[in-house]
Amino acid sequence: MGQHMKRIGMKRSLTSNGFVTYSVRYQAERCDGCPLRGSCFKARGNRIIEVNHQLQHYKQKARELLTSEEGIKHRGRRCIEPEAVFGQTKYNKVYKRFRHLGKDKVNMDFAFFAIAFNIGKMCKKIISRS
Repeated sequence: MGQHMKRIGMKRSLTSNGFVTYSVRYQAERCDGCPLRGSCFKARGNRIIEVNHQLQHYKQKARELLTSEEGIKHRGRRCIEPEAVFGQTKYNKVYKRFRHLGKDKVNMDFAFFAIAFNIGKMCKKIISRS
């Protein structure tokens, strides 16, 4: 049914944040007369596809980690633990944007916010005990 795909080269792409990706390009040998041509593609000539093998490798590794026994435990905790803190941060503390630019300054900014947030939690616990 399908056609054999022949490797015709590589494509180098640059993302908006400067990351370089490489994709291998494959072309079908003969799409003329193929019964699947109409559902496969509509352009003239033979079909060309691009495959990023490194990305597929990363996706497969992530899938294996997420479906492992430990990954399932982490996924179960993921929705519970951080969401409450981010909800508090965004809506109750009205902290939706960082006030500084640059990685170091953003880390410092968030560290100060996290320290203040934790001090607030400690104060509430101390008050509730007494």
